[in-house]
Amino acid sequence: MLATLNFQIAVPTAAHFFAVLAKTNECDATHCDTAQYLLELSLLHVRMLQHKPSHLVAAALLLSNELLKRSKVWPTSMVEQSTHTEEVLQSCVAELRRLFEADRVAVDGIKGVQAVHKKFSAVQRHGVAEMIF
Repeated sequence: MLATLNFQIAVPTAAHFFAVLAKTNECDATHCDTAQYLLELSLLHVRMLQHKPSHLVAAALLLSNELLKRSKVWPTSMVEQSTHTEEVLQSCVAELRRLFEADRVAVDGIKGVQAVHKKFSAVQRHGVAEMIF
């Protein structure tokens, strides 16, 4: 079977969905980094595996819209493109918010989280891990 497919198999990841949804959401560079920061925090937690990659990206964009105080937190265009309503995303958003708040409180905690925090504190990532929301 693999020979027939020329060994070209892939599993969808959050990266597959991020560019399209970020464009639909009209994210600037800082907004993209904020959403990616949330996504990378989620990579370190087993309980986040229950969410499909498209669902996780949509939830990260929704939370980043809230953090950056967008006037429309989840516009109709995002519902159409992501196929996820704000209500459906709320449990995932709540988990992402807990991870985000835990990172803000205890940077000296888990080493993986420290690495994510350090990465997104850099100027190249617009210092989103240090921003006050």
